[in-house]
Amino acid sequence: MDIKKEFESSLGTKKVQQFFQELLKEHQELQRFANLEEMIEALNDRTVANYQWKDSCLRALVEKIQKSPDKEAGLSLLTYLLAPGLQAILRDNFRLGSDLHEIWSDLWWSFCQVIECFSTVDHRQQLAEIIMRKTAVRYERNRKKIEKTRGETLTLEDYKSAEAEIETAKYPPEYFSLSDFARDAGISSLDLDTIVGSRVYGESLDILSRRLGMSYYALQKRRKRAEQKLKKYLSKKQSL
Repeated sequence: MDIKKEFESSLGTKKVQQFFQELLKEHQELQRFANLEEMIEALNDRTVANYQWKDSCLRALVEKIQKSPDKEAGLSLLTYLLAPGLQAILRDNFRLGSDLHEIWSDLWWSFCQVIECFSTVDHRQQLAEIIMRKTAVRYERNRKKIEKTRGETLTLEDYKSAEAEIETAKYPPEYFSLSDFARDAGISSLDLDTIVGSRVYGESLDILSRRLGMSYYALQKRRKRAEQKLKKYLSKKQSL
């Protein structure tokens, strides 16, 4: 899996271009770039000695994502920019023999969690390196939580805890889903079971797809659509 290639197509989308234009308006030092491609080229240029500027640019991106109601565009752009670091983490964990698609799904979720709570005040230098280290640690922590809960039955207290996390989370979580939220968000019971089975219990989509009698990629797309509905619903609920 080539992460940079996977996210390259998102750069030309209307949402990402709009995100970039808003970023230019908010940060005068970025207005020297005529377009997004110029900024990306400058950030990828390893011969440029002005690392302080690179940190400043990444800091602006992170802060913009954190305050944006729709974080998809910013996260897609940041994922593309930090793809080499994410690729290294993905490669290291894939060597352990786990499913590549599941590793990436959980790794990207860990990356999103790190960006949401990342302090640009506490970290002023080497932002890319720090974000990658925090992502690796968060991924390992999430993986251990999944391993611990695998095979266990959720109790009423578990559901209450999950509901509390949904209510208080700054970023609508994909990690938990409850029937009442799913129903109001227009998510079917099958899609709800898929999200809970894969996200909470850590069950492989490959196993789930065989059990449900559909292809891996069909189930992956269903889960993605369902999670998007859930995120949209929770985002609206949090704004009330």
